[in-house]
Amino acid sequence: MHTLRRLGRYLKPQWRHILRGIFFMGGYAIFSGFSIGLVIPIINKIFRRSDQVPEEPLGVWTGLQSTFSRAQDAWNSASGGLKARFGETRDVFVDGLVQIQDRAEPLDVLAWLCVVSLVAVLLKNASDFGRKVAFIKVEQGAAESMRNDVFHHMVQLPLSTHSKYPSGQLVSRVITDVELVKQFTINTAAAFVHNLIQVLLFLGITLWASLHLSMVSFLIVPPLVLITGKLASKLRRQSGRAQERIGQVTSSLNEILANVRVVKAFTTEDQETKRFSEITGGYRSAAVRLLRLDSMAAPLSEFWGVLIGVGVLYYGGQLVFRAENPLSPERFFLFFLALVSMLHPMKVLGNVITRFQRGAAAVDRVFEILDLPKETDLPNAKRVDRFEHSIRFENVSFSYDEGRPVLREVSLEAMRGTTTALVGPSGGGKSTLVDMVPRFQLPTSGAITLDGVNTQELKLKDLRQLIGIVTQETILFDDTVSNNIAYGYPQASREQIVAAARTANAHEFIEDLKDGYETVIGERGQTLSGGQRQRLAIARAVLKDPEILILDEATSSLDTESEVAVQEALDRLLKNRTTFVIAHRLSTVMGADQILVLDEGRIVERGNHRELLSRPSLYRKLYDLQFRDEEATQVVPDLP
Repeated sequence: MHTLRRLGRYLKPQWRHILRGIFFMGGYAIFSGFSIGLVIPIINKIFRRSDQVPEEPLGVWTGLQSTFSRAQDAWNSASGGLKARFGETRDVFVDGLVQIQDRAEPLDVLAWLCVVSLVAVLLKNASDFGRKVAFIKVEQGAAESMRNDVFHHMVQLPLSTHSKYPSGQLVSRVITDVELVKQFTINTAAAFVHNLIQVLLFLGITLWASLHLSMVSFLIVPPLVLITGKLASKLRRQSGRAQERIGQVTSSLNEILANVRVVKAFTTEDQETKRFSEITGGYRSAAVRLLRLDSMAAPLSEFWGVLIGVGVLYYGGQLVFRAENPLSPERFFLFFLALVSMLHPMKVLGNVITRFQRGAAAVDRVFEILDLPKETDLPNAKRVDRFEHSIRFENVSFSYDEGRPVLREVSLEAMRGTTTALVGPSGGGKSTLVDMVPRFQLPTSGAITLDGVNTQELKLKDLRQLIGIVTQETILFDDTVSNNIAYGYPQASREQIVAAARTANAHEFIEDLKDGYETVIGERGQTLSGGQRQRLAIARAVLKDPEILILDEATSSLDTESEVAVQEALDRLLKNRTTFVIAHRLSTVMGADQILVLDEGRIVERGNHRELLSRPSLYRKLYDLQFRDEEATQVVPDLP
């Protein structure tokens, strides 16, 4: 019930379309029932007793007026209870139709039936068209709102949460699961109401025609409800498994396509194809089991419906042909036609239950994402628009998993305008440490302060506006060069964009591109070289003009020529900024104001380049190893 209320939040804005759709549903049901009522004059003509003397012919329209006048008089009559009045109205309506058929000219009756049938069918189909259009708008509008909500929530989730969910799984929640919610929940709910109205109308006609025969027919319904309920429960479980499998398919596909260069380099195409085939095979098995269960619903409903129809035909026929004739032929045929007309919407209702269970599994998966805690500010978070003094880490510890600390009681202070370099063996906690400055990760214990204020007490957006980041893995978007540089600052003018590109040593190569600054660079900027991508990332940071800068291995994957161009751009970017630099190439951090050496989550050494080299230290060891290796690579062996 709670899930349905949450789902209703997406339907509420569509209330005008919903009301319009329900109106057309009612029109469709009324005209469907009216079409069945037209059978009464024909059946009465066939079964009219031979001793019945026809009255003087009566005009069709005069007969109609007479019929509805008598029905209105019966309804307004004060005598008798509601049941008596209902029965009298029913008899007057049926007798009136019979009177038209008996007293009117045969050709008049034929003409009347043809015209009324055409009008009824036209209005019924017009109502059906109006219903479909209204609910198409409902389901598309609700799906759009849900998909946007899921995406908006995803981008606000902490990085720690993103690391637990493969990107393919998240893509599947936004695309596949929301589509299933639309098809099997919102669409199915509309189908449920539409067919329920028809069932209730035809049910009313059957009760009107013969209460006794209706009660006999309904004895078969409870077993059908019980079986359908068990089938629906199995469908929901199996649908959840199938959706998990398709999420694995999407995740595997994203991973392989994102790393296709590595796949080709290691010639593992066949290996990856086999792995992908195993995953798709798992989805195939889950889908077959799901569709097998789903396929049982329609035949089951149809069989029980036909069983009811056959039983009614046999039992009702006996009542008609008995000597005392407790059931008139026209009422029996009206009852039977209403019952047969009710079979299709009942069959659809049976499918609706199973389809809704499939949708319910998708709803659970969507709301699972929406229920994940997102990054939020404290109730009284403080605004911050500038950085004035220092950033301090005070006994900060952090662990991704309990009992496995990545940082251990780290303390440091970075003064405004200074450069702090982080070096040390891989896995020492350097990237985790700088991730805590913009609050990508939160300390397990200890505190990080900005100008004496705990960063968790600051507004997150304000804090991150102060920070620029350039990483080893350059993230660019499938958009123009201009839009990539202006990302995060869309109001930037062309002059500002060009100035940032010049500062980043990027203007010349951009001008050489086919469309200059309007060149679309492809997914992740794959049409550019590594150095070109890195310089665009630097230009993006220059345009943001952050007071705090984080450089995470910004030059480690570049060739010598590209590194020189990028390093020149970085040197200009670093001026008058508070900078954290992570580097394995110690030559890039020699000018840092302080160098922190991290090993196994602890700061084991600190000082500037000269101080650390002046004593035996891990830094000196790393320096000697690195520069000895670099000297060795410059030695050319003697030719034989």
